[in-house]
Amino acid sequence: MYVVVLSILCGWALAFSSLTLLIYAAAIANMFHLRVVFGEELWLARTHGAEFAAYKERVPRWLFPPRRRTFHHHTSGHEH
Repeated sequence: MYVVVLSILCGWALAFSSLTLLIYAAAIANMFHLRVVFGEELWLARTHGAEFAAYKERVPRWLFPPRRRTFHHHTSGHEH
């Protein structure tokens, strides 16, 4: 539901060339995010414990998974 509402608001902002609607959509996105993180996810963690933690590892919060930083350790064969 959250993604659909934001899609509609952004679509209206584009259709009407409205910066005000775009700012409103950004504010709503922020409020949705805060509600999910500090409301729904906390309740799910308390209610379902390890099962919810495992679910969070597998499933992205929104549409796409966050980019994970990977660090590669290159060795040149010489110790410094």
